[in-house]
Amino acid sequence: MTSTIFTAAHGGTAVISTRRPQPQVHRLITTHCRARRPFSVKVQRYRDRKVRSSPACAASSVEGTGKDTSTCVKLLQQAAATRSVAPKEVFSAIRKLEKEKLSADGWAEKLGGESSPGRRWQLVFTTGTKQVQDALKGGKGGGSYFPLIAAQRWDAPKQEIENGVYLGHIASISFLGPWALHSRKMTFDFKRINIKLGPWKFGFDLKAGQFGTKKAPEEGEKQKDGPFFLFIYVDDKICVARGRGGGLAMWGRTSPVWEAKAGLIQA
Repeated sequence: MTSTIFTAAHGGTAVISTRRPQPQVHRLITTHCRARRPFSVKVQRYRDRKVRSSPACAASSVEGTGKDTSTCVKLLQQAAATRSVAPKEVFSAIRKLEKEKLSADGWAEKLGGESSPGRRWQLVFTTGTKQVQDALKGGKGGGSYFPLIAAQRWDAPKQEIENGVYLGHIASISFLGPWALHSRKMTFDFKRINIKLGPWKFGFDLKAGQFGTKKAPEEGEKQKDGPFFLFIYVDDKICVARGRGGGLAMWGRTSPVWEAKAGLIQA
């Protein structure tokens, strides 16, 4: 038995209960207090649908079975394909997979393919470092769906990474460099930047330390770690990783049709 404190958004009243409310009830109450009635109806349906979409993953044990893993993977695949899963549920599923420490066998080929130019992945979901730290202290964590078109391209045969942000066929900026995957840790560094503005394309090589690239050590200093990802899960539809700063990210595999429409490749 635990107590729950709820504070209305537009008042100072607090309601204290000796029983924890069901997730559906708690979320609906929160929604009605935070929004006006016309909007709250839509949000209420959204929240209720999300609560029903993944109860097994939310309640599953991280110690357990392949069934638990499969449930969380299906939830994340749904989130990558539709962006319809509540962010806290996405965060929870990622954390459960991270604790399972899954085998990384074959991940390099799944990420970068077996032939050039490799495979592209759209950035779908991200969390900040503070949200992860909050979860480690007993909080619920969270995150958000990434609002822009951002994509990674990993080319396994060439060991090349391309990280870019795209505004359709109007403009784009991307960074290229080498990468290497050791077990689940991918180290990489950017050596070149390419920019597109309408019909104009240009680029230049990067110096050490520019735009977050690995800095050259000063005399007598040890080489510091450059950027890296610690991958949590990879399959043919999604990949999930933790960044150097501690945040979490999920990508969804792209299709040639989407890539052409988004401006990643020429139609």
